[in-house]
Amino acid sequence: MRWTARPVRTFRNARWERQRTHPPRCPSGWKIGPPDFVGVGTHKSGTSWWYQLITRHRDVVTRGHPKELYYLTRLTGEVTVADAASYARWFPRPEGKLAGEWTPGYADDLSAARKLAVVAPDARLLMLLRDPISRYQSDVTMMRYAPDAERRAAERGRYATKIVNLCRYFAREQLLILQYERCVADLRSQLARTYRHLGLNDSVVPLFARRGVHVTRVPLVPVSDERTRALVAFFEPEVSDLAALVPDLDLSLWPSMRHLA
Repeated sequence: MRWTARPVRTFRNARWERQRTHPPRCPSGWKIGPPDFVGVGTHKSGTSWWYQLITRHRDVVTRGHPKELYYLTRLTGEVTVADAASYARWFPRPEGKLAGEWTPGYADDLSAARKLAVVAPDARLLMLLRDPISRYQSDVTMMRYAPDAERRAAERGRYATKIVNLCRYFAREQLLILQYERCVADLRSQLARTYRHLGLNDSVVPLFARRGVHVTRVPLVPVSDERTRALVAFFEPEVSDLAALVPDLDLSLWPSMRHLA
C-alpha cells in the first residue's frame, strides 16, 4: 500500500484531538497545577517555533499534550472550580519544572482572557506578533479553502484590541509581547528575554534553534495592490495604538507600517 500525506495528516490530527480531550497520566512524584505559562497569540507568527524553543529548555516539561489545547475555546458559560481543576490535569511536572501551552486562537476569542484569569490567574502570558500584512497573507494562504478567510485573517491582525482585552484581566507585567521579525534577526537575545519572563535560566540556547517549524510550503495567495492599500488603512489605527501599548515596538521591522514610526 502506498502512503500519501492525507492519511498521515488524518492520523496526526486524530492523535492531537485525543490528546486535547484526554489529559496525560501524572507520574508518581510529579504534581499537577495550572500552567506556568500560556501563549495566547498570534496565528502565523512563528508560535510553533518559539513554543518548541521554550519546551527545549531543561527546566520545562511537556507531557502528552499538543502545543495548542484550545481548552478555553471549548468552555461555555461560567467557568467553574471544576473547569480549573480539569485544565490543570494537562500540566503534570516534577517539582521545580515549568509546564504550559500555546494556543494562538485564545487572543482571537475575547472571552478567553476572562476564562484564563479564572483557571490560571498567575500564568505568564506570551504573544508573538508579525507584520500585519505578511501575517494576513500567510493566514489567508493557510485558510484558502475556508469560508470568510479574508475577513477572519484581517480580524486576527487587530493586535492592540487583543492586548487591551487581555490587560482587563491580567497585570501588564504578566504579558510578554515579542515581534517575530526581531526573534528571527536576534534570536539569542529575544529567547533570553523570553526565558527571563518565565523565570528560567536565560543562558540556555537549545540545539537546532533556527530550524523552521510549520513553514508554509505552498505558494502564498497573492494580495493585490488595491487590497494591500485597504489592509494598510484598516490596520493603521491598530498599529498606532499598539505602538503606545508597546514602547519598544520596532515598526522599522514591519515594511507595511514603517510610515507610522
